[in-house]
Amino acid sequence: METQTVLLTTTYYPPYHTGGDAVYVRYLARGLARLGHEVSILHSVDAYKVAKGAHVPEGGVLEEDRALGIDITSIRSPFGKLSPYSAFILGRSAWNRKQFDRTVERTEPDLVHHNNIYFLGADLLDAPGKYRRYHTIHDYWAVCPKRELTRGWKNVCQEPGRGCAVCLMRSGMPPQLWRRGRRLKDAFLGLDGMIAPSNYARDVVGDWTGRKKSIRTIHNFSPENPYAGRVEKRDHVSFLFVGRIARKKGINELLDAMSELKREGSERRLVVVGSGPLKTQVRSRVQNGLEGTVDCREWVDDDELARLFARSSAVVIPSFWPDNNPIVVAEALAAGTPPITSNWGGLPEVPRKIDRSLVFDDDGLVRTLRDFEPGGYDPSRLVRFHRENLSIDAYLKQYLKVIRG
Repeated sequence: METQTVLLTTTYYPPYHTGGDAVYVRYLARGLARLGHEVSILHSVDAYKVAKGAHVPEGGVLEEDRALGIDITSIRSPFGKLSPYSAFILGRSAWNRKQFDRTVERTEPDLVHHNNIYFLGADLLDAPGKYRRYHTIHDYWAVCPKRELTRGWKNVCQEPGRGCAVCLMRSGMPPQLWRRGRRLKDAFLGLDGMIAPSNYARDVVGDWTGRKKSIRTIHNFSPENPYAGRVEKRDHVSFLFVGRIARKKGINELLDAMSELKREGSERRLVVVGSGPLKTQVRSRVQNGLEGTVDCREWVDDDELARLFARSSAVVIPSFWPDNNPIVVAEALAAGTPPITSNWGGLPEVPRKIDRSLVFDDDGLVRTLRDFEPGGYDPSRLVRFHRENLSIDAYLKQYLKVIRG
């Protein structure tokens, strides 16, 4: 097998991260390293401080990765948060670019695989160098400065690239004047390839760049769950929500649905794992009417989370924005647990392959949770589906075909 020298760029990287895009990069880096490829990571601690404040976690996870031979460059600028702000507002950061150029010079990559780089700088896309260039479309950053492809609540933007300045101001975000002109589009056109976790994201970015046919859809993946088939499902129907506690993730609608089920006399339960801007509000709602029905846990370790996935009847992903096939879909199936999702964005693409009734329309959440029958899903079949389609091995098989042309 011909090995590659790969540089993965990403705004966030565990433990300095806020979402699934960083987890994807970590899974990919470890998978490539185990196959004998030389892997380097470039990420920004400064960006993490912008997103999460002054607290910076210890880097124990980084040491685990370094033990696998992964080279990691953590950007800490003497200018602090000015570097990621510059990348966001101006499309470039002199300090971040300097670290990128140094990393390229030192590691001599065969290919550079860009992930979410909105706090590193769009200028990295077309930085000169003798390497192949790839990009994974984790969100809608290519066409939407907010990265969400929304205008207002539950309203998908129908004209990406138009009226962005006004939309940003309404969202309390600074403008991105660097997006004017063709440079960003030309940078995307200059890539050797792109990977989309969903057909939905492929179509959105492909229509904008005009190169949809060259974007390869490879659904997100996850490791195997060590408790799949080894622990008993709960005696009662128990749903699991794992993710950011934010409005767009549908947490309020999910609590509304559980309240309705409780009023009907249902004994179905929900476990919520995560943190975010609505965590205090969610805890208050639980304490005032949903105790015994909803259990909130802000943080659990990886082992306990794997157990929760395996013991739950279903994992619910009720996003009300065009979510791009999050990793939690694969994590659910790895545990032998069906995912119930909304019909937004790329979310329904994998669940529909299992059972179309796992996908609900905007007004169908209560009905779907009420009618769900866990006995209709064989955990071993779901685990097999994950292994064949959404495991690290399955992903790398397709990924290596893409990067080798």
